Amino acid sequence: MGFDLSKEDYFVVSEEATEELVISKNGQKALFFYPHETTCAGKSMNDFCGSSGCSYSFIINEKSYDAHGFGPFTAQNDACEIFLMIGRSGGACGVTPNSQSCVQAFVWDEQYQSLNSFK
Repeated sequence: MGFDLSKEDYFVVSEEATEELVISKNGQKALFFYPHETTCAGKSMNDFCGSSGCSYSFIINEKSYDAHGFGPFTAQNDACEIFLMIGRSGGACGVTPNSQSCVQAFVWDEQYQSLNSFK
């Protein structure tokens, strides 16, 4: 005897668990995975959500990156360059008081196929 659980009942990935964003003017895409939007046996797959945001991962050309903050979004300048923006809070912003919010910007480097951050 055992439990009669299908994998659909045990492991649930909501539609909000993945997101694809275009991160360069040449069409480079990043696939984001938000573990806090998945459940296993009824429990969240990510306990790392709090006032500073949530932990999540994203993949660009088979390379995985980890991030912590609020949902990513893109912004574009007048030269049509696209910037990946990640909302931050607290100590990640490097300002006082710790309740301040900020945004960290990243740009995709086509030549070196890498993600560069602005500090």
